[in-house]
Amino acid sequence: MTQTLVAYNIGNYLLDCLYDYGVKHIFGIPGDYILQFDKLIEQHKIKYINATSENSAGNMADAYGRLRGLGVVCITYGVGINISNALAQAYAESSPLVVISGAPNLSEYDKGQKLHHLLNKNSILHQMDTTQLEIFSHFTIDQAILTSAEEAKTQIDRVLWSCQKHKKPVYIEIPRGMALATLPQIVHEQETSQNLASFQSTPTSRAIALHPILEQIKHLLQKSEKPVIWAGHEILRYHLSSALIAFAAQNQIPIASTLLGKTVINEDHPLSLGVYQGKMSRSEVRDTVEKGDCLLMLGGILSDVDTGIYTTELNHQHKIFATAAEIVIDGQSYFGLDFADFIQALAETAQLAAPERRTIGIVGDGAFQMTATELSTAARYKLDPIMIVLNNQGYGTERPLLEGEYNDIHNWNYSFLPKLLNCGVGIKVSTEDAFDTAFKAALTQRGQFHLIEVELDKTDFSPALNRFLSFVNGTKTNDRTAEMVMPNN
Repeated sequence: MTQTLVAYNIGNYLLDCLYDYGVKHIFGIPGDYILQFDKLIEQHKIKYINATSENSAGNMADAYGRLRGLGVVCITYGVGINISNALAQAYAESSPLVVISGAPNLSEYDKGQKLHHLLNKNSILHQMDTTQLEIFSHFTIDQAILTSAEEAKTQIDRVLWSCQKHKKPVYIEIPRGMALATLPQIVHEQETSQNLASFQSTPTSRAIALHPILEQIKHLLQKSEKPVIWAGHEILRYHLSSALIAFAAQNQIPIASTLLGKTVINEDHPLSLGVYQGKMSRSEVRDTVEKGDCLLMLGGILSDVDTGIYTTELNHQHKIFATAAEIVIDGQSYFGLDFADFIQALAETAQLAAPERRTIGIVGDGAFQMTATELSTAARYKLDPIMIVLNNQGYGTERPLLEGEYNDIHNWNYSFLPKLLNCGVGIKVSTEDAFDTAFKAALTQRGQFHLIEVELDKTDFSPALNRFLSFVNGTKTNDRTAEMVMPNN
């Protein structure tokens, strides 16, 4: 059967590649340098979601990527640098995020004009402005400026593959006019996915090196009486929770998570221990993790927060440490292996698709004031998240570190915000019973967002926060306070 041949422009080729990666939505803020590409999105199967700021769009795309495997945000040049905070977070927490930015075209630079939204430091020299690329290079694993139709296809394939492979942000810059530039070759309708597959078609590490490693781990587990898993956020980024849980269930190994990997296992699961953060953990979690004889640390970065300000006691007889960068077994390192292959091989099972879930957000009043306008986005696109705003009149994490007026914020009537937006339901609660009633009601009512404002005292800190702050401040937490904690907190 003869395939239909089509002439691709660069913008549509990029969009089809993203669609093949599972992207169904792109978040962004329009601007004149990127409008041509925005118009192509509007005509594509992918849906464009307007946010209220570049940084919010970046955060949305970051969250989308964590859930779907790849997030995309579209910005204009110069003012789009506002996305830097969201981009840095995605880089630090290994989130697969594609940043697509418009830019002036080469002819505009050739004229030596002072162009809007640019620093124009090279305008006298008639050179391309690379300020945004230089800034974003610190927060991205790969970058490309699509100045050549001959090279664009290869650049797009490479950059998207880097994003998927490393679970880190990447940057693609499209000068004005290049989104509509025709690729020099005629491409089959199905070729985008074939190109991606061929770009990634290298021998898998499982066939080359994993067998002896798995045999070594199997031997260690057979000798162990109390093995334990400490799972981090990379398990989530590579969508390996199902595989990990299958492995743990097969071998009856309990699972603790890092704070960043908190949702790696449902906390109602019989093998779930909760979060392990060294001395910040609940006593029963510490006992199980620290008294085990074989520790499998899988997919964690072991930061100061994840290690409880470096208070972990990991003096196990045997240690297996595996991340996307390396695998270490009792001090012996293995590099160049595929992390997903490794976890899948442990489980010898297929990954299950994640079910559709309703978004429930818990946010402090200080952070909410920075992002509240995105409820307008939820209203526009008929989304129905449940937002729980913890109103303790300021920055509750910083307040106990060093008190001062800089920790206070103007107190909003948060539950009235739905009236301002002409959409949604708002309610203010001040007791546990009232919250329970409001939350249950919100769960049963779909079709619009719900905002539940929870009134708290300025000094109402959770036991987990108290434990964290005690080590930051160099003091010891009251034992009774340390034990007063919700299950698996």
